[in-house]
Amino acid sequence: MATTEVQLSERQPMLTSTEEVVNSNSVASSAVQIETSTTVVRKNDADVVPEDKNKFIQVIRPLLVELIGTALFILIGMWGVCSGAGVLTAALAFGLALAVFAASFGHISGVHFNPAVTIGILIAGEIQALMAVLYIVMQLLG
Repeated sequence: MATTEVQLSERQPMLTSTEEVVNSNSVASSAVQIETSTTVVRKNDADVVPEDKNKFIQVIRPLLVELIGTALFILIGMWGVCSGAGVLTAALAFGLALAVFAASFGHISGVHFNPAVTIGILIAGEIQALMAVLYIVMQLLG
């Protein structure tokens, strides 16, 4: 595995001082010497993330959250509907599922899970048009 070396010079100066006093009436003479050290940092190639890969991850993570989250949201909500316990149970299942997903994944994608919500956020100017289209595609697939 290849390694990358980075040299940081003059980052940690070491201060050495000496003082001599000739007598109590004269001015003290002092000599200050500053030494610098060089630090070598080695990083493995696995530790260095290329900028292109980082941008790819920033785009794909929210899309995957929308895809998987929408699928799970509908699945959990439909379990509440199919249980036959009533309208309140179905509404509670959908509401609790959305609350859990918003708390868990809200920082990644905003947890839209609904094309109408995504369009509203697009109109508000909080998301780019291309990302909104990709969000809607993922929501429909989920």
